[in-house]
Amino acid sequence: MRIETTRLIITEFTMDMADAVGILKIVAGQFSDLTVKVLDVFAEGGMVATRILYDGIHTGTCMGIPATGKHITFEAMENFKVENGKITESWGYWPDTEIEQKLKSE
Repeated sequence: MRIETTRLIITEFTMDMADAVGILKIVAGQFSDLTVKVLDVFAEGGMVATRILYDGIHTGTCMGIPATGKHITFEAMENFKVENGKITESWGYWPDTEIEQKLKSE
């Protein structure tokens, strides 16, 4: 998995840092050659908002859909609450319907 940052400046869920890392590991297990590109990062006070582009090949079961070998790209948004330099909360939006449609398309 590659993570790229280009500039610094759906399902909703709330989690802590361990959960956020766990989600990334799950996605990496579903998509090979995964690239995670941070498109935007905005910070103010104790909050950080990100817009992230995911790009990979569907090689593991995702949302109950067996591997298709399809190359897909999607954007997600993730927000973090930071206290004393550590992420204490994370919540965001994943385009579940878009991902499912791309994986099921002919």
